[in-house]
Amino acid sequence: MAGAQIPRRTALALAALPALSSARATSTSANPASRTFNVRDFGAKGDGVTDDTEAFNRAARADAEWSWDLLSSIIVPAGRYRITGTVFLRKGQSLIGEGLSTYIDATGAQRSTFVMGRRRDANRGTEDPGGLPVRIERLMGLGGAADQGFIFAAIPGFQISGLFLTAVGLGIEIEAADGIISDIEIDQCLTAFLIRNSQNLVLSNLNLYLANYGVRFDSRCRDVTISNSGFFYTRYAAILLNDGAREIDAVSIAGCTFANNIPYDTFAGYIYSRASASDVLVTGCTFRNAPGYAVNQGAGTDLLMSVQGCVFDGQRTNAVYDQSPSPKGLHLRNGRFLVSNCVFRRMPEDAIRIGAGGGSLSVEGGTIEDMRGDPIIAAETANWTICIRNLSGLARISPNRDGLAVSMPWLGPQTRWQATVLAGGGGGTLTAAQLLVSAAGNGIAAEPVWTAGGRRSDTPPNRPDKPIAAARRQGQSVTLQLGAHAFGTGWPQIDLIGHA
Repeated sequence: MAGAQIPRRTALALAALPALSSARATSTSANPASRTFNVRDFGAKGDGVTDDTEAFNRAARADAEWSWDLLSSIIVPAGRYRITGTVFLRKGQSLIGEGLSTYIDATGAQRSTFVMGRRRDANRGTEDPGGLPVRIERLMGLGGAADQGFIFAAIPGFQISGLFLTAVGLGIEIEAADGIISDIEIDQCLTAFLIRNSQNLVLSNLNLYLANYGVRFDSRCRDVTISNSGFFYTRYAAILLNDGAREIDAVSIAGCTFANNIPYDTFAGYIYSRASASDVLVTGCTFRNAPGYAVNQGAGTDLLMSVQGCVFDGQRTNAVYDQSPSPKGLHLRNGRFLVSNCVFRRMPEDAIRIGAGGGSLSVEGGTIEDMRGDPIIAAETANWTICIRNLSGLARISPNRDGLAVSMPWLGPQTRWQATVLAGGGGGTLTAAQLLVSAAGNGIAAEPVWTAGGRRSDTPPNRPDKPIAAARRQGQSVTLQLGAHAFGTGWPQIDLIGHA
């Protein structure tokens, strides 16, 4: 298993030391990194029957002491290569296939198929010295072990790209490492990516289908970016912060699409957190047809999460997909959360649900569209500081014979809403009401304030004998009744600003 992390600059500095002595000691190759080998020259058959594990290891010189002579590119030409054991790639090597025509058959494997940057031993290798990178690219893979990665990377500076993997148990396992993963498609797996104790990782252009888990994080991961990727038909969680994990910091999820075709009963969330003391940023993502909460904090405390510019859409994307009966937005339990400029649409209810834990929630901008039930719901025992500003569609507005009824979420015994009404016909600006709750937690008082021409009073100047507003609570909502006489002529424009 991997040891402690070495700072990247230190590792590169260490790698530079043997370069000087190696250059003095040998003249067999002026540029060993330019050497290219073919696995067939080491006995690989690629016939789908012969076990080619040892031929690959001979090409990589898996048992040799590390030296600069190991630096090379290892070509895997078209063929079906049966690999039942583990291939150990050394630091400074690249394993390069010919795309989908290079087929690695790891069905029945009990251990990792490829281990990067390590010399062979009885387990998963001993890390080579120095900080030279290792690269795997342009392969197709089938099968693999259930609990060890088809590829295991526990080194600095690895690169994995251009893979298509299908029916793998665990796709790519990363431990105490930094590197780049790009252009990966995985169709059917238990876990596509498992990340432990790692930093400075960039995962981009992933396309994951029918995964139990897409990306799983264990403790002590930081500065990880997942971008421009698709997570489709997820059975449990597309991105999981593992139960009991801690210190998963500065994880950025950007420009990704999440969608489901079947409402799996096992679904826990597209982004599902059970970790504590962690920090996640979600930007520009689309969540479609979730069979539950798209973003779900199932357990853990002290989660810092910012969700910006995302779309939560309850509608299926294709007529042949099963429509989820209960698509929802975010479920928050404990921590500090910012939700800004997001769109919530075509869901029965629960754009945001605030659990019985504690923390703070700030919602800035965005819209709520085509939602039948209560858009924001707070548990009766929730202990939160909540600020909601300029969220269009948060209030349900309906005219009646007395004027307008404005229904807003009830967010606990300290709920206070301020509704700003801009009357038509140049009638001025009316701060219609603030809703204040009595100490008993049930009584609601409306305190209207009229402002026009710099004057302030409790009743509008055109009808001083009539109150402007009255309020009442019904279940998870507060309804504010605005008298028609307050508006003069024309329909009002209502802008709601809320905080609790």
